[in-house]
Amino acid sequence: MSVICVLGMHRSGTSCLAGSLQAAGLYGGKVKRCNGDNLKGCRENSDIIALNEAVLAEAGGTWKNPPDPISWTEEHQQQRDAIIADFYYYVPVWMFKDPRTVLTLPFWREGIPNLHFIGTFRHPMKVAMSLYHRSGFPLRDSLTLWIHYNRIILDTFQQSPFPLLCFDLPQQEYLSQLEQGINHLCSQVKASISLSIPAAQRFYETRLVNQKDMVSLPPQNANRDHDHSNDSQLLATAAELYRNLRQAAGLTRSETEEAVVQTSGYIVPNEESISACQEVIKSQPDNPHAYFMLGNAQRHQDDIDGAIASYGKAFELAPDNYYFYRHLSTLLYQEERLDEAITVCQQALQSQPENPLIYSTLGQIQLQKGNQAEGMANCQKAAELVN
Repeated sequence: MSVICVLGMHRSGTSCLAGSLQAAGLYGGKVKRCNGDNLKGCRENSDIIALNEAVLAEAGGTWKNPPDPISWTEEHQQQRDAIIADFYYYVPVWMFKDPRTVLTLPFWREGIPNLHFIGTFRHPMKVAMSLYHRSGFPLRDSLTLWIHYNRIILDTFQQSPFPLLCFDLPQQEYLSQLEQGINHLCSQVKASISLSIPAAQRFYETRLVNQKDMVSLPPQNANRDHDHSNDSQLLATAAELYRNLRQAAGLTRSETEEAVVQTSGYIVPNEESISACQEVIKSQPDNPHAYFMLGNAQRHQDDIDGAIASYGKAFELAPDNYYFYRHLSTLLYQEERLDEAITVCQQALQSQPENPLIYSTLGQIQLQKGNQAEGMANCQKAAELVN
């Protein structure tokens, strides 16, 4: 007998993943199949939701105010064991999903020692914006929650890896991850199960990625409770955690850095931001995103030398990050520090030797300096790589 739990924060694709698994043939009991926030329902069992809420309340918390540590009573244990027994009465293999379970994992693991997992995560800003547009939840609070939930997910993964899906991926890439995840589950559960991957994949629709989540941020003159941008330390922490989640999900480094930089770029350039970045660097001296964000703030305050130094440190720590290279080389070029810009381009090519954009930039700078032969050669190399 086996139990599979979908792990993921609210607004992170848990309903899509749970619905896909149920469509494939996994039993999830009586679940909600339609509501206003999810076109195909949240796919949650109301008894499990109620029990999770009761356990959180026992410890003085809720899903949006996580208690630490959690606690539960003997009555909660009896309710949990009754739910488990009821599921096993129908099938030897079943699944459940409720984002609150991320917070109540010790409680469920006590009752199901060999609990299997499949997880999902989503870009922190998309989750924050989804919660904001759904219920006006403050963006800073949403990011804090995102970090709390996803740290638990990543810690659980690191203890014993399980399939981890990224809800930000394009449809075909997501469906490929879904197929791999289902195959892994089938190989792990002790009971014999047969799941239909095509049925699981048919459940997915691009409409399930709520379009309201993608709209622009609230205006900067809105209620300050909704202005996440000044909290650079929070953003740097979220960016680093998101990067680690994507790497745990098996995504390539270039894909990961491109996505992470979307988080790093949210910043209001002011003294508060600079101080916050500097505090992050004190505790995380090898975090390239903190230096990158510091460079953004310094640049907007016209501290060009400071920005170049910060971008340079970010690039030094992550030389294969195209965005760090681009910001540094562009600023050097604008300041007519062409020799330094050429050096940065050459350093970037050591870790990104097939990137035509770097060859093109290097060639143009060399042509401007009068290095005709080298400049033309690098421009030609860029054209060859594109073709």
